Amino acid sequence: MDEDLEQHRAFIVGFRAVKSYLDSVAETPRRFSGAELISLLDDFAPQLHHHLTDEIPRMVALSRFGNKISMLKIIETEGNRSAQSLSKTGAMIFFLRDSDLEFAEGLWKNWPPIPGPLLRRKLNPHGGAHVTGLD
Repeated sequence: MDEDLEQHRAFIVGFRAVKSYLDSVAETPRRFSGAELISLLDDFAPQLHHHLTDEIPRMVALSRFGNKISMLKIIETEGNRSAQSLSKTGAMIFFLRDSDLEFAEGLWKNWPPIPGPLLRRKLNPHGGAHVTGLD
């Protein structure tokens, strides 16, 4: 357990930097930079990779508890909770906005091919009163 804590301390600063960056661009998604996010992730990737590699045998070791811990049930419950927490319109907005427009030199910038007015309506469902640079 102590080794887990040490490993968490090794990457938590980088993890917090990623969260801080994502929080800072959440209000103005146009400021998002995939290159910036990758740079932040690269800063702590070796420590996180080491931790996740070590995590596998630790998880396997939980098998000594047999059926006392139902890991598959826990994973299924959490996965369903995440998926079910999004409404259909919420999920659509998530996927439309969760795009790195700079990826592959902008190859997917205009995907999906949705006409501008319809796309704006989906991204700003509250109508024209909310279609401003401050949305």
